[in-house]
This record gives sequence, structure tokens and C-alpha cells, in this order.
Amino acid sequence: MLILHFVADPQRAAAEMRRVVRPGGVAAAAVWDNYGGMPAHRLFWDTFSAIEPTARPKLVARPTTQPGELKKTFANAGFIDITETMLTIRMEFGGFDDYWLPQVYGQGTTAELLAKLPQHTQERVQSAVRAAYLDNRPDGPRSFASVAWAVRGVVPD
Repeated sequence: MLILHFVADPQRAAAEMRRVVRPGGVAAAAVWDNYGGMPAHRLFWDTFSAIEPTARPKLVARPTTQPGELKKTFANAGFIDITETMLTIRMEFGGFDDYWLPQVYGQGTTAELLAKLPQHTQERVQSAVRAAYLDNRPDGPRSFASVAWAVRGVVPD
């Protein structure tokens, strides 16, 4: 779950899933729709890229994250009876710090890129993202609907 869009070769990973599942068995996977289906993610990246040009290349959608791509990956790996569905959850944040701290201290692209920036740029990005998060309202809870794509496939007999 929520991993195939991070591996170097998602097609190879899906083929390995098919290889290790017994005939007639089922494999499933889900990936975030990390471009259009994650508004909390977009809030950060759109604001960041307006300030820091090095962020722009990071906005490219990851493989398997667009509608139909994960299903195609499973089909190319040899699964049959593949179904795809869209899952929607709400990402809840208690306030700006709850939203921001994982960006800075978490794992992955965001924290890595922020850590490489000069301190004054980091502060400028944080200030701009805070303004976008607050949207001229008091700090407090925010909720963002987020989308993942899920597939289920059967290994042929």
C-alpha cells in the first residue's frame, strides 16, 4: 500500500508481486494521486515553487499515480480480473504546526529539499506556506480530502 509510486521500477515490482502470489491468488496496491488528489501536498509545493525555482521539477507526477496507470501496471505484469477504484480520505491537521512539522522533519523529497536550502529561504518558504494554510483565518484545524488509486488483480491459473 502506498509504495509503488516510490520504487524505482513499479512495473518490475508489480511483476514480482505476481510471481510470488499463487495462481488464483489476489494482489492489491494503492498509490496516492500525488498531483491533483492531494491538496495538502499541493498547498506546499505550489507555494514553494512560487518562491524557489528548484522546486518546480519536483512537481512532476510520480509513475502510477494518475487514473488508470496502476491498473495498466498490473495488466502489464500479467494480472487478470483487475479492478480499480478511487479511495478518498480526509487529512486532518490540528493547526499549522501539525501540518508543517512533518514537512521539515519527515522523510522524503520535501524534508530533503528544505534541508538543502539556505536558512533565509527556508524561513521565507515557511512564512509563505503558513499564509497559504491560514488563508486569512486564525490558525486552527484544517481538513483536506485526499485521493488514492487502488487496484486488485488475480494471478491467472
